[in-house]
Amino acid sequence: MRLGIGAKLAYGATDFGFSMAGTIIMLFLLVFAVEVVGIRPGLAGAVIAVGKIWDAIIDPLIGHFSDRTRTRWGRRRPFFLWFAVPYGLSFAAIWSLPSLENQYLLAAVVGLLNLLFITFFSLLMVPYNALGPEMARDYDERTSLTSYRMAFSILGGLVASALPAVLIGSFPDPHRGYAAMGMVFGLAAMVFPFFAFLGTREEQKGGEEEGGSFREGLAAAVGNRPFRLALFAYLANWVALDVIAAVFFFYTQYCLGIGLGASGPLFFVIFCVAALFLPVWVGLSARLEKRTAYLLGLGYLAAVLVVFAFPLPNRPVLLYFLACLAGIGVAAAHVIPLAILPDAIDRDELVTGRNHEGVYFGVVTFLQQLASGGGIALVGLFLEIFGFVRGATTQTARAQLGIRLALGVLPGIILLFGLAAMLLYPITRSEHRRIVAALAARRAAAADAGVSR
Repeated sequence: MRLGIGAKLAYGATDFGFSMAGTIIMLFLLVFAVEVVGIRPGLAGAVIAVGKIWDAIIDPLIGHFSDRTRTRWGRRRPFFLWFAVPYGLSFAAIWSLPSLENQYLLAAVVGLLNLLFITFFSLLMVPYNALGPEMARDYDERTSLTSYRMAFSILGGLVASALPAVLIGSFPDPHRGYAAMGMVFGLAAMVFPFFAFLGTREEQKGGEEEGGSFREGLAAAVGNRPFRLALFAYLANWVALDVIAAVFFFYTQYCLGIGLGASGPLFFVIFCVAALFLPVWVGLSARLEKRTAYLLGLGYLAAVLVVFAFPLPNRPVLLYFLACLAGIGVAAAHVIPLAILPDAIDRDELVTGRNHEGVYFGVVTFLQQLASGGGIALVGLFLEIFGFVRGATTQTARAQLGIRLALGVLPGIILLFGLAAMLLYPITRSEHRRIVAALAARRAAAADAGVSR
């Protein structure tokens, strides 16, 4: 069954707000904590990592809770209604900190506010991730729905890469600039979950065959080899992107001599090119296997990143050319890995006879946040080990080397692990069609049995 354009647009538009808020956190939180709040890099990286660990703990539980939620609106959609407003307000609160002298007290306040935001973000994102595969069951239709989502995700990233820096830079006091930015984007972010609530529909499901215990769901995920491989490739992809985002403004400021306000356009170009190339990667995924498209796209991105490990001159033509090249790979990173995961989850339903999407995507976000926290903590550790000096207008050659390695080498190494996992991934288009046909036959038989009773 094909989805209508309206449902795809509503589902995709919701990710605009998630991407906008998430990208701002990735791009600016470490910079804000170190350069504005005054927390030393290693401690700031550790605080952010703690938030990722908290996210990792709660995500599977939220997924299980959404699996077992029963309302007249469905299982996933009520979360968008319940938690949109506190999500936006908690985002705004992160950037409005009181003046404190103690390093550890500052770190504790930043950490607690970040934990609050992460909790509400997860209460929206886990059900949102589980909703997409339930809307689209077909192998290629999932890629199409994911492309709508990622188009809006990239647009959200575009806005987050350009406008916050301009808004922050318009205030002489950076504390006030960040507070204003947090309020503006927090209010905007709380609007978008309502698109998914109002513009999508859920198939009303009932009966014990659709659920199962939390332990059963975890056991199914652990025992699902195709899912483990797809998850490993997905994690490598997003952790690499998180590391790139966390170190990007350090790189432009201290390795290229470009200020925060002028760095936004470079990131803007990356996302613009990524948006333009989304249809290209969707087409390649339809023409080839998703696995093959992943290998091509993420292998290409790893190769492009190596260039940034070397000293580059501050020449706009060269930098924008490299940003365009990177954007092509970023497009593949956005659309392909997320379209692969649901196919492996369908296999679980065929094997176990139960529907565990919420627990599965809770596990996905659990491990994503855990791995991402480790990656960001590693960036902070890189900065300290290589002698980064907070507040300095210039950095030593050794500190610049650490920044270049964090941008050009570390993400590429992470992506290589994902490429290795995808080489072993077994579900092809024909295999997935067999799985879907078997599931459809099982549901039809269950429906006939229900009618006969």
